Parts: sequence; C-alpha cells; structure tokens
Amino acid sequence: MEITAMDLEDEKPRRAGPLDEVEREDLESFSREDLKDRIARLEKEIARAKSALAAKGTLQSEAESLFRR
Repeated sequence: MEITAMDLEDEKPRRAGPLDEVEREDLESFSREDLKDRIARLEKEIARAKSALAAKGTLQSEAESLFRR
C-alpha cells in the first residue's frame, strides 16, 4: 500500500483548540435564548466546515483526474 502526503496529514495529532473549550463549557449557566443562539452559531459553523470539506473533496478529485491522464 502506498502512503501519500494526504495520509500523513490525516495522521497528525489533533491539537487542542477552541472547540475543546466549547465542549467543556457548563451549559447549565446559559439561558434558553443563549442556548438557541449558541445552537444557531454552531449550525452555521458546521455548514461552513461541510462546505470546506466538500471543496477539498472536489479539489482532490480534480487532482486525481489530472494525474490519471
């Protein structure tokens, strides 16, 4: 099996970041409105991440088709 640069990139240790902090927050202190706002903002971020992932998939497919020629 051939190892590619993308495989090596996927194996990098995950660094702690803002999402780790968000996951540890105590949600009991938030009001209902704060929780609704938080959910809306997180859903927007999920959509943004999905869009970036799709773009990477498209770019990878284009690169693979270019090198198959």
